[in-house]
Amino acid sequence: MNILAPESTDASLWSSTKIADHKAILTQLDAIVSSVHFRSSKRYPSFLRFVVEEELSGRGSELKERTIGVEVFRRDVTYDTNEDPIVRVAAAEVRKRLAHYYADASHKNELRICLTSGSYNPTFQKFSVTAEPKSPQLGETPHVTVADAELTAAQPEAAGNSILASQNNRRLGLWLTCAASLAILGGIVYTILRPTNLSDQALSAFWRPITDSHSTILASMGPVPTFDPSSSPSQPTPDMNLLEAVRRYNVVPLVDAIALSRLSAFLAPRKIQLRVMNSDTTSFDDVQNSPSILIGGFSNQWTIRLTSKLRFAFEDSPTISRILDHQAKVQPDWVLHRDKPYSSLIQDYAIVARFHDPSTGNMTVVVAGIGPNGTLAAGEFLTSGEDLAQLLSSVPRKDWQRVNVEAVIVTQVINGKSGPPQIVAASYW
Repeated sequence: MNILAPESTDASLWSSTKIADHKAILTQLDAIVSSVHFRSSKRYPSFLRFVVEEELSGRGSELKERTIGVEVFRRDVTYDTNEDPIVRVAAAEVRKRLAHYYADASHKNELRICLTSGSYNPTFQKFSVTAEPKSPQLGETPHVTVADAELTAAQPEAAGNSILASQNNRRLGLWLTCAASLAILGGIVYTILRPTNLSDQALSAFWRPITDSHSTILASMGPVPTFDPSSSPSQPTPDMNLLEAVRRYNVVPLVDAIALSRLSAFLAPRKIQLRVMNSDTTSFDDVQNSPSILIGGFSNQWTIRLTSKLRFAFEDSPTISRILDHQAKVQPDWVLHRDKPYSSLIQDYAIVARFHDPSTGNMTVVVAGIGPNGTLAAGEFLTSGEDLAQLLSSVPRKDWQRVNVEAVIVTQVINGKSGPPQIVAASYW
């Protein structure tokens, strides 16, 4: 969808009080929140709609972290913004999703809604491509743009038409004013009267078996898979040189570290301590002693081992890496081709899971992609209440914190960046 930006000759920031400008911004806002980048979530469209409508209503100076936390995320007015960073996390995610939206070539000439880093105040850019008009050739139908049509309509042919046009314009202006006011009022009423946020309930229920364990949680990740595990010892040996020991036992994939950082930011306010270990030096005793969070797919031996008997599991070969569905007669195309350049990657897949593992006797959470973008998307998914609410929507709410669940998610990759995660298959038991 291309939205016509009002009265612009180039790309520029502007702050207009014209009703037509506000209407164009609200139309563009509707297009964005209904796009694939936003429509699967409730939290991020609500955030973006709130800040845009507040800015257009002249209340941009009131867009503070606490205000947004209270109005959008239904936090108590006295809540601790340091312990609950929901607004900062949501703002960062909205910025990323806006970037993905405008990265699509079909949206490049649309009016832009921007949320600059370090601010909750949206800014707006309007784009218009102008060209020199050309005279139509003999037999051609003259091309008339919307702007041309408006200009022609504005030129009266007679005094009577001028008066009539003036009256119509006043009526149109009054109608647009009422429509914009009703739209803004409707958004405010929805924010105030909407039901209890289901996403917060899903987020709490999914993680409660972990947060209620009252024990240090094992976070197992890495290492960078550059060595052949069959020829490398599970721990550094006394005669191993320092460089090899550092590379093998103290380096983890960057995406695993980013996923761990996201999970740590989520769990820290809930007084959960993590014990981070290299998966190659993680023993069976370690996974028996506490609940575990397994980060990474093929880089983590414990992910491979503990998911091998689940419905969805990882499989590797010299040419492809994939996720299997043990219940499928024909395997789905959840595949990454190892011999293709990274620049050709347009999708990545991941397994997200929470289950009680009978072999360890503990709860296990899996955050694991086939490739790096999959792991990043998995970390985002498991800290998003909207995504978890969608995952658990097929389960009675009373069973949300008791059910075992495993899902395969997909993320679109644009210029190496992960898009919003989407569920493609799920299993419950």
